[in-house]
Amino acid sequence: RKLHFDLTENTAYAVSFDVGTINEKYVSILFTEYLSFGSASPNIDYTAVNIFFNPDRIANETIFCNIYDLKQFVRDYKYEFEVDEGIRQTVIDDIFDEVAPKPFEFFLTTGSIHIIFSNWLVRAIKYSGYFEFPYEIGDNKIKILPQHSSK
Repeated sequence: RKLHFDLTENTAYAVSFDVGTINEKYVSILFTEYLSFGSASPNIDYTAVNIFFNPDRIANETIFCNIYDLKQFVRDYKYEFEVDEGIRQTVIDDIFDEVAPKPFEFFLTTGSIHIIFSNWLVRAIKYSGYFEFPYEIGDNKIKILPQHSSK
């Protein structure tokens, strides 16, 4: 599930993919691109493809029924690692326009939705733009649930 190319002596490109969910209702695939020019900080970008069936469509942010709750969920997010409050505020400022989020990638796995804003952030803080939340699907809409919420 990974392709790797050495483009030049100091440049490498790799792309990998993960299938998060595939069932009779939808398929969710996350592509990760890695590009290095030999520096200490390679570029990593994410692209997710979410295809829902019945009706057939490629899902985007309009599939969420509570998208405006996301800013508060991100603000309250408990990372598995220490995140400085200044970095947390920078992330929120960089990924939200007022209340609505900037376009983002999302990836569905069993029981979790991965919301990825990392493509908007500088390399040094990309790690803090990746969030995992529980979710529910009903009436062809996704509802993001607060972290540590019971369904």
